[in-house]
Amino acid sequence: MKIRNLLFSVPVALLLALFAVSNRSLVLVDLWPLPYEVETSVATVTLIGLAVGFFLGGMFVWLGDGKVRKELRKHRKKGSKLEEENSKLNKEVTRLDNVATELKKAVDLRNEEEKSANQANKKSLMQRFMSLVKQ
Repeated sequence: MKIRNLLFSVPVALLLALFAVSNRSLVLVDLWPLPYEVETSVATVTLIGLAVGFFLGGMFVWLGDGKVRKELRKHRKKGSKLEEENSKLNKEVTRLDNVATELKKAVDLRNEEEKSANQANKKSLMQRFMSLVKQ
């Protein structure tokens, strides 16, 4: 960005300097409705006119873009709120994932315990059956 500004500014400054050197002749500027007259160079009058026009144009553009800047502030604020909400929801999802993992472990442990208990019950029932058969 700085290089682009430099590439633009240097030639413009050179052109302005050449313009000022080329237009050194004096003119009488009447500052109507004020009772003043100023004698200055053509370059000074031209450059002051350009500068005033530039700043007035910038001011009107800035004032005209007020609605856009207001909308931008509103959207930035909304974006910040949405990012906060997203962060909270991500934390909640992580917490719920952890809870789900713990529940799965508990269910797996319970299933293993039931499986062991069922095998023990089968073994004891088989032993009873075999003892009854032997009698």
